[in-house]
Amino acid sequence: MTSADGCHICPHTLHSVHVWFTFSSMSASGVANPATYTAADAMQAAYFRAYLDAQRRQLAADMAKHQAELVKLADAGHSLAIGRLRTQARAVQTELQHVEKLVERLDGRFAETPTAP
Repeated sequence: MTSADGCHICPHTLHSVHVWFTFSSMSASGVANPATYTAADAMQAAYFRAYLDAQRRQLAADMAKHQAELVKLADAGHSLAIGRLRTQARAVQTELQHVEKLVERLDGRFAETPTAP
């Protein structure tokens, strides 16, 4: 998908929230100094890295919450509720793995870009 200004727009679904990442391609012909677009790419990578880190922390917190709830339900013997919660936990785990892969790829592409703590 491309926006009116020619930028590529990629939809991603993370934790039941639709997120749209917009990636602008910068070319040497449009920028006087090649270091300028390299710096812009690095800034954009740092922004998305920070966003993905926040998303990863939220998903990890959700997983911990699901695990604690699973223990409570198991102790109480609620097998039907356990099944539903396990399904939800697997979905969160899948999203967490996806976010971790995105972070790995971003780090691989921009290895010299400082990452958010």
